[in-house]
Amino acid sequence: MSRKNLWLYHTASLDMHNIEEPSDRASIDDEGTSLSKTNEEVKKPRTGYEWKNGASICLCAAASILFLNILFTIIAASRAQQSSRSFEAETIFEGSCTKAKRWSTGFHILINVLGTILLGASNYCMQCLSAPSRKDVDHMHAHGKWLDIGTPSVANLRVMSWVQIIIWCLLVLTSLPFHILYNAAVFSALSSNAYGVVAVSPDGPIGSTNSTTSACYEDLVGKDVVQVQAMYQGKELESLSKEDCIKAYGAAFLTNRRTLLLVTNNSSISSPGLFVGVGSPPTSVDDNQNPFDWMCTGPDTDLYGDFGSGTSQCLQSAVLKHVNGWSVTAEPFASNDIVVAGTGFAFTRQNYSDLRYSSLPQSTRADIMDLGAFLESPFNTVNDTLGFIQSQSWQTQRFESQLNVYMSDSVCATDSRTLSVSPPQYYSVDHCLSEKVEEHCRVMYSPAICLVVILCNAVKVICIMFTIRIRRKELFFTVGDAITSFLKYPDRTTLGRSWVDQKEAKSVFTKPRPMKSRTLPPRRRWHYAVGRRRWALSVTW
Repeated sequence: MSRKNLWLYHTASLDMHNIEEPSDRASIDDEGTSLSKTNEEVKKPRTGYEWKNGASICLCAAASILFLNILFTIIAASRAQQSSRSFEAETIFEGSCTKAKRWSTGFHILINVLGTILLGASNYCMQCLSAPSRKDVDHMHAHGKWLDIGTPSVANLRVMSWVQIIIWCLLVLTSLPFHILYNAAVFSALSSNAYGVVAVSPDGPIGSTNSTTSACYEDLVGKDVVQVQAMYQGKELESLSKEDCIKAYGAAFLTNRRTLLLVTNNSSISSPGLFVGVGSPPTSVDDNQNPFDWMCTGPDTDLYGDFGSGTSQCLQSAVLKHVNGWSVTAEPFASNDIVVAGTGFAFTRQNYSDLRYSSLPQSTRADIMDLGAFLESPFNTVNDTLGFIQSQSWQTQRFESQLNVYMSDSVCATDSRTLSVSPPQYYSVDHCLSEKVEEHCRVMYSPAICLVVILCNAVKVICIMFTIRIRRKELFFTVGDAITSFLKYPDRTTLGRSWVDQKEAKSVFTKPRPMKSRTLPPRRRWHYAVGRRRWALSVTW
């Protein structure tokens, strides 16, 4: 066969192979009347700008989140209470603590979802900016340098334009508020009630009361005697067993109860009752004061809590364990006590420590602390106190001459555990009467943080828009992208060096030399891929 005939035969063969078989095949449906056609999909050629499709999706996501952030901020501002208007924090809901907790949880779930989507879109666009193109790789290889492929890299900034670097830095900086502040845009505030505890007789707080006792009662309990008596007579107080009482009031934060009456079996207690103590919520995170220490003031104090260490701690579980013998100490709301009055101050043995950090001179404060410590001794009289004052050498000049010591019958009890009754009187608790109140937990938002978040979100949207406008093609986002490109168009610098080991890979760019064929080295373990220095740092760190 001649070459011409051979060429014609080859051409005919190719033409025969190129003849498409009929692709339309009749298919009969259930009724045997419908026909369907299957067409081959035609693949579109790659343009190298496919990454812009993902960036466009990121732009839509970022713009949608910006719209939602603005919308939610406007709604929150419209729902904010007029009394709580502030640029730092505003209340958008006040009421049940359960509802407030649910609202707060829902908001934080939404915030985390939006933040994750926005940060993901931002990270994708940062990768679009820092990922090298085939042109960048060829250029760096030709100059004996390399670039990172398939990983976010600051080293790739050297091949980026100033516009890319500015956009990349803005995307990084605007991500910080979403990491640090976004979750703090909405938060809940737990409202806890302070309350007074009163021991009453089986007949309750009914009876007449003198003016001095009424004034002290209102100051310590937070309610007027008449109010408490009206709640008792109107059956507005909820009756609780001892167990339920301890469980309800043995909490660090009391949200739905207030005044507590401890009903005893002692019928000698006169109206309005005896002062047991107060329950106050912690004033700060570091406040170690237990709000229900009054529960553990009975004769067997060690049974109710951990008092062996330096700081006493009343434990609810311990009180419940010995609930059958639960007793507390109590004192009259107003009683006789020694009062020491001077120039600009007056104190008793119960409240002298309040002057420790007053504006008085340091020497005067030190003398008051010494005199107050003497007053704490039981069975002191006015004459005993005057004798002690005359026998001491005081730091303040003529300190004893400016003091006036007298016995007062209108000294109010104090919320400290220094009782004026000595020895202390114990009262066994039979059951409790509790005042139920509405909860006042709040859900709040910070306009300042919301404004910062909206501004950063807007900057991200603008940055993503400029990222899409940058004309860069054939980017290497993953190692697979690079492999595909190098298989199609081999790189001259690394041509024939596919099997170099770690040491030789470092010298490919520094000492270019022709690669000779040789036997492959034996297989090695995975741990050889990491140097000894990195292994040492990883293990010791």
